Amino acid sequence: MSSKGINNEEQGRRLGVDRQRVRRWRVRWSSFQERLQAAEASGASNADLIAILREALGDAPRPGGPKRFTAEQVAQIISVACEPPSDHGLPVSHWTPRDLAAVVMARGIVDTISERQVRRFLERATSDLIGVGTG
Repeated sequence: MSSKGINNEEQGRRLGVDRQRVRRWRVRWSSFQERLQAAEASGASNADLIAILREALGDAPRPGGPKRFTAEQVAQIISVACEPPSDHGLPVSHWTPRDLAAVVMARGIVDTISERQVRRFLERATSDLIGVGTG
């Protein structure tokens, strides 16, 4: 659309995104365009060109630190939360974040996890199940 002279606002409307997102992608793409042209001119292989394209279209770095828990670990934590606490020798009918954190650490699912993080995972899983966004 950009090559046809369509402005950011119109592109955003057609794509269902805001114009700032269109602008960011246009800037990002143009920053790689020179590299792609230079690679093509120097006779780069298709694999090299694809690598540049993957980098251009890949997910941009995000602010904040790296994720501390993998999707698999989160799924395992939720799975344990679906089991009765009595299966783990706890004399209670419902999990507390403290008990769940202790059990998943004891089972080696994670090295360490706070009660607060366990609570976040459970709240997110619950809201996903009932279709309510958490923010």
